Amino acid sequence: AIGFDLYCRLLQQAVQELREDSGEPMMAIHRAQYKVALNNAALGFGPSIDLPISAYLPADLIADSALRLRFYRRMARIDTAQDVDDLAHELEDRFGKLPESVSDLLYLLRVRALATDAGVESVNADSEEIAIALPMPVLPEAAASLAALAQGLRARGTRVWVKLQGDWRKTLLMVLRRIGELAPVAQGARR
Repeated sequence: AIGFDLYCRLLQQAVQELREDSGEPMMAIHRAQYKVALNNAALGFGPSIDLPISAYLPADLIADSALRLRFYRRMARIDTAQDVDDLAHELEDRFGKLPESVSDLLYLLRVRALATDAGVESVNADSEEIAIALPMPVLPEAAASLAALAQGLRARGTRVWVKLQGDWRKTLLMVLRRIGELAPVAQGARR
């Protein structure tokens, strides 16, 4: 018996080989896969984010629970890095210097926005590294481009790994932006 993930990868590989044999351009296939990933995000199936960060709006910052809930609802609807910046400015204007838990929450929102834009399926950390799951395999040229971004960064198959060392938060944002840039003909896929 094989696992579901392996079955899906084998099936994807077989379909890719059949399409290569039929002469259909691979870039068209990659654009279609990327569109599916973006459509999943648009339907609310955004990426799963699990990072070692304690992120919340503390009651001592926003005492009114109804107001705190309104901010959480707004955060759930945020889908761009610019929206995160706008919310950060608003929170600073209303409440002054933000505590670490709020800065961490804004960071997670930024990660989610960039991951969604890049078509990423999940961003999950264990004790040593962060695994970024992609909807399709990383092409060799893209893997080399990603690996050049930071020491210890690896890309293979449908995964990119970032070490939890040094300024890993900055590195993760940089990697997500680069994945978004490398997405197969991103401009054509988003039309």
